[in-house]
Amino acid sequence: MELCNYSCADQTRYYDIEAIEIPIVYNKYGDHDPNGLLYVLKKDAKRIREGALRNFSQEIPQPYEDVKPLVIRANVGEKVVISFSHSLNRALSIHVLGMAYDVQTSDGANVGFNQDTTTRNRITYTWYAAREGVYLFHDMGDMRSSEDGTNIHGLFGAIIVESAQSRWLDPQTGAELESGLFADIYSPDKPAFREYAVFFHDELEIRDKNGNPPTDPHTGLPSSTTGISYRSEPMRNRPPLTDEHTDSGEDISMSSWVYGDPAPPILRAYVGDPAKIRLIHGGVKETHVFHLHNHQWRLEGENPVSTILDSITISPQNAIRWTFSTVPEV
Repeated sequence: MELCNYSCADQTRYYDIEAIEIPIVYNKYGDHDPNGLLYVLKKDAKRIREGALRNFSQEIPQPYEDVKPLVIRANVGEKVVISFSHSLNRALSIHVLGMAYDVQTSDGANVGFNQDTTTRNRITYTWYAAREGVYLFHDMGDMRSSEDGTNIHGLFGAIIVESAQSRWLDPQTGAELESGLFADIYSPDKPAFREYAVFFHDELEIRDKNGNPPTDPHTGLPSSTTGISYRSEPMRNRPPLTDEHTDSGEDISMSSWVYGDPAPPILRAYVGDPAKIRLIHGGVKETHVFHLHNHQWRLEGENPVSTILDSITISPQNAIRWTFSTVPEV
């Protein structure tokens, strides 16, 4: 048989994604966005919607574990076909930053003389995973940066492109993983590693457990909220235990012994595990700094003489990836 007649392995990956609107609860104190928006796999939409509404209806609204920014994955060389749908009364889309696609069919925008690739019902996008990296996607059906827009309410996610023929497994169960913030990545020609996707976002529309805008306990002024992957642990919810000096220091207000673990996802690993953090800024207004205490990494992960960092600045709509070991620098 001639080479041209051999069948090629299908290198197309399919995702069925839906946008839903639910209250997003950011912590155990009941801080929430009553108009939360998120992308989910369509097969999970009913379960996530019901779970989120059930937890929101408690006396103090509580977060639902599976309300997280959507992270999907693909391998280098694959074509990624996204079937996107929603039932909200507005035009929505999925626009990916940095991947290759046809702007006439898969841009997720309505601009210039290009075709309108937003939708009020269903549309299909095709992306091409040409190189490894982490790529933010978000809605461009409504690009307003105010509370009237969609981005501030959480309508963003990411696709991570892994090296060819990689597999991604659940870090706890070892099962094949279709989506998720955290994964264990196995490649045929590279060492396995733990992967963590971390989202920053800001200027959130937040209400407290009573439905009021939160205020700073010291000034009485409105208190802003910055999110990490649809969770937040503002200091206004961790007041001093008493007026005594020993109960009012930051070591008390920041202590998990006193207030329990913070709401944002915790990056778990064993000492010495190779790990990669994918840092994504899904917000629209502010620049933030990521710092991992007692750890360092290289700005260019594959370059042994690259600058060593222990913190990094990231601006809205950007994404950064780097590699580090869970053995801290001393």
